[in-house]
This record gives sequence, C-alpha cells and structure tokens, in this order.
Amino acid sequence: MDSYQEILKDAPLDFLQKLAGNLNLATKGGKRAGRGSEDGWQALYNKLVAYYSSPDNLETLWQKIGPSGQLALEIIHFSEPYYDEVSRVHERLNKILGKRAAREARELLLGWGLIFLSENEYGLDYYDLPLEVRKFINYKVLPLLVKKDGIPLPEQRENHGLFFWLDFYILLAGVLQREVRVTQTERVFYKRDRKKIMLCQHYPDDESRYLLLEEVAWANDFLVEKNGCARLSAKTWEWLQLPRYKQWLIFVDWVINHYFQCRNIWGTHILGFLLTLPPEKWLSLPALYQLIHKYNTPSQANYILANNKELLQRFLWLGLIEVAGGLEQGCIRITDLFRRYFNVLLQHDQEVEETDGEVFREAIEGFFPEASSFIVQPNFEVIAPLELSPNLFMQLSTFTDLVSADRMFIFSLNEKAFYRGFTRGRQPEEMLKFLQEHSKYELPPNVLTTVEEWAAKMGKVSLVKGVLVRCQKEELAEQVKALLEARGWLIEAITPQVFLVPENRGEECLELLEKQGFMPHPQLIALRAGGEDDVDIDESPNTLLARFIEAALKKRG
Repeated sequence: MDSYQEILKDAPLDFLQKLAGNLNLATKGGKRAGRGSEDGWQALYNKLVAYYSSPDNLETLWQKIGPSGQLALEIIHFSEPYYDEVSRVHERLNKILGKRAAREARELLLGWGLIFLSENEYGLDYYDLPLEVRKFINYKVLPLLVKKDGIPLPEQRENHGLFFWLDFYILLAGVLQREVRVTQTERVFYKRDRKKIMLCQHYPDDESRYLLLEEVAWANDFLVEKNGCARLSAKTWEWLQLPRYKQWLIFVDWVINHYFQCRNIWGTHILGFLLTLPPEKWLSLPALYQLIHKYNTPSQANYILANNKELLQRFLWLGLIEVAGGLEQGCIRITDLFRRYFNVLLQHDQEVEETDGEVFREAIEGFFPEASSFIVQPNFEVIAPLELSPNLFMQLSTFTDLVSADRMFIFSLNEKAFYRGFTRGRQPEEMLKFLQEHSKYELPPNVLTTVEEWAAKMGKVSLVKGVLVRCQKEELAEQVKALLEARGWLIEAITPQVFLVPENRGEECLELLEKQGFMPHPQLIALRAGGEDDVDIDESPNTLLARFIEAALKKRG
C-alpha cells in the first residue's frame, strides 16, 4: 500500500501536469521544464503530494465523485488483493449500478488521481489505491461500525490478559516435569498427557487454545522428539534468557504473523479500525461481518469471515482485545498493550525483529514486570507470583511439581520432584542454594532440614559399569547388600561397600534402587583411565538446563 509520495515519484512531468490541471492546481513552468528544475517537476510533485495529504481535499473529491465513484473506491478497498483486478471490479460495479457505470467511474477516479493502474507479471491490470485514500475510506466507514451510544453492552466480558503467554510456559514446564509421549503419526501429545498439562492452565477446557500453544512450541523447535517422548531443546533455554517483554514480542509474532504475511487485507482493515477508535469505544462485530459480505461474493465472504474470526480469537487470547458478548454477535475494543504495540509498528513501519528494541522497551516494558522471589511455606508449597521471571519459573519447575496457576503459581516441593532435578543434571547443593537465594524469607526450619536430608541421599549409591554397586556409607551398604542377595544378583562383595552384580542386570538394578528410595546416580558411571570415574550422561535435552545454569552463574559471578 504505497502512499502518494511513492506512487508519484516515478511519474513523468506531463502526467503530473495533467493531474494538476484536473485538480485546478496552479502550476509554473511548461513541458520543457527540466525534471530537476525547482519550477518544473519537483515543485509540481511537492504540490500534488501536499494536496493529497490533506483530509479536507480528499473529502472534497469524495463528494464530487458521487455514489458510483464512492462505491468503486470501496469495492477496490474492501476486496481481497487478488480481487482488485480491473475486470473483476468493473463486473461488480456494472452488476450493481448497470452497464457503463464502471467505465464512467474509472475515468473519473483516474482523472482525479484517486486510483492508479498497475500491471502484474501476467499482463493483467490492477487498481492501486494510495494509502491516504485507504485511510480516508476507513475513516468514512468506521462510524457505521461503532456500537451506538445508549445501547447497553452485553454482560459477558472476556479479557484474557497475558494468560495465553503464561500458559505457554506451563506447557514447557509440563514437558520438563514428566515423560510426555508423542504420537507416531503427528507431533502431538497423547491425550492423557495433554490433559495433565491443561489442568494447570488458565483455560483447562479449551483444547483448541491449548493445541495452538503446542503447535507454536513444535513449529519453533522448542520441542524435539526423542524415543517417542517430547523434550525441551537448547533453543528454549536460550529464549528464556531474554527480557520478558522481548520474549512476548517474539511469541506474538509466532502466533499472528502469518495472517499478515499472506496479505490478509481484512486483518489490516480490522487493525486500522481498532487503532482509529477512541479507547472507550467498541466495534460492533455484526456490523463488521455485514461489511465483509457487502463487498465480497458469498464464497469469498465465508472464507474471509472464518479466517478473521480465527485472527480475532488469537487477539483475544493474546490480550490484545477484549470482547463483550462473544465473537459472533458481540463487540470488541482495543487494550492499552495492543495500542502501544501496534503504534510502534505503524510509526516505524518495520517488522518486530527489525524495529529498534529500545523503542519497544520504552513502549511496553511496563506491562511485563518481573518478580525474582517466591515464598516457601512450612507445608512444602512454593508460592510465586504470575510475574515470576520465566527463567526462574523453569528452573523451579525442574525440581518441584506445578500444582496450580490461577492467581499465583503454586509448586509442590517433594522428594520425588527433587530427585527428578538431580536426574536432570542439577546438583542437590545447587538446588538448595537456589531456594535460599530466591526465597523472599528464610526457609522454614522443617523445610531446610528435610531438603538437606534429601540432598544427603542423592548420589550416595551409584552403579559402575562392570557391573559394580558402590556405597559411600556402611549403613547403606548393608541394606543394599541384603537387597541384592534377596534378588539373587550378588556375585561377590569386592569390599564391604562395593558389590559385583551380573552385567546384564545393571539397568534393572538401577531401577530397583530408585524404587527402594536409595536415590542413586541416574545412569551407570563409566570407569576412566587413571582410576577416575565420571557420570556417563550424553548431551540430551534433559541435561541442557544444567549447562545453561552453570553459564548463568559464571556470568553473574
């Protein structure tokens, strides 16, 4: 959608002179005036651009062209881009107004520079409508779409705020906390695993909403599939290091960007209407839907309506609009976050990633406060505000269970979850230190004592390839020895605290020790040359968190 400044800059002098003559604009110089002459092309160009930049001048032309010219402009403006072909516009006009109406309107609009012609690669002629004219048409139509004063609003109100974005983190946390199985035919979670994640989200019964979150996670490589289960990728942890408002900008781009990449002209109209409306006014959806039907064939209108109802639904989920009375017969209006976000885009006329991040920070950072602390209760519940830093939220999720996320995040701190953090590559001492550093108050004595007891158990029993079972404490060794003897796995006691078991029983032995509560190292330990042993864990997504935490601690230290 070029403005007059772009459209006219390549026009020859004689074209500008003819256009100025039609508009009764006084001009200096003749046809022999040079293109670069102050009295020639440049002066005429500046005068025409200034003329069309005035809404009063456009209003005057609007009145002069009459109903047929106004209808022609509206058909061009409100049709999908590939339907503004000259022949299609003429066919529609002649059908409504009678034969020759289209030709008369064409000559009138071309003569006054309200439309221009362009040719595509196949030689077909299309109408180009300057940006200033498009804005003017929206300005004329908008009063017909506004909910009339005095008519009460429907009682049912919806404003999702930033819950959709928060539920994306809950989805990622669900994958981190459990083995989430993936179907073989499509990259979607099994229904049982999906329901468990949805129970913690803000709209647990809206499966279409949840499936969009899952689609975003897969499409942007936040999730990878391994051995039939979903895992978080390195990209997830890199994204979590960004400021909260930047994460949201990227997230919004994922959710709605493709609607505008495919030249969704009605999506652009709706944005224009919403941004032009005063903050307290509401846009009538039935009136908007009637407008779509008015300027498109039935089949086109049905497609456009379905596409844009889906777009409005995503706007609602993202907290960009609020709805009264539902998306079928209700009305909508803009939120402050929506206005500030899109005003930055309109002012800079750039994509999100190309726009100066500092400009966005100043405009919307206030909507994204970050909390860096939580409260640990004596009953082993961890209560955190919804504004908790996403990075801290995900770190906390590695060794606690997310129970609820209504007005606050509520996590359960328990031994099984703590051991899960250990199996994900986090050291017990580091998890305890994390709780102490980010707890708003000192840890309750009973919680501190219990967590220290859990930490003391982690890794004190380990399996060594060979297969040797090694215990660091004598009292543990007696219990482990009795367990191995009962299973018939004990071949020999190498020392009072090291036992040899059959090599083919290694994985079973590890699983047995886990179930019996000995909390062994999560995998077999490989014996290295020189006598040193090390945990043989590959670079799987489950251990990526440990590396990012280590890097963050080094950076902070």
